Amino acid sequence: MLKHELIHAYDIKSTKIDLNDITHVACSEFKAYSLTNCLLYSGDMKNECVAYGVSESVRRTYPSQALAYSKFKQLMESCSHKNSEIHPKYNIKKILDA
Repeated sequence: MLKHELIHAYDIKSTKIDLNDITHVACSEFKAYSLTNCLLYSGDMKNECVAYGVSESVRRTYPSQALAYSKFKQLMESCSHKNSEIHPKYNIKKILDA
């Protein structure tokens, strides 16, 4: 849990994420779940773990801003690409199949 929150703290300080922007928060959640909560999983299990974690975190944080499935899929692909550039060691596969 602490590692997960430290990733958010790092994102806030280093990349200046906007906590009022649902896409910024979702990408930070994507990175945090990928590198902490879902680290023990691989393949489809990891993808499902990350997708579920991100969707639940975003839903709890922004209850009035439901993301449509297509928007969520596009967002996760974008976050995957951004995070693999930041951390090439963690070249995370696309979260949802095309």
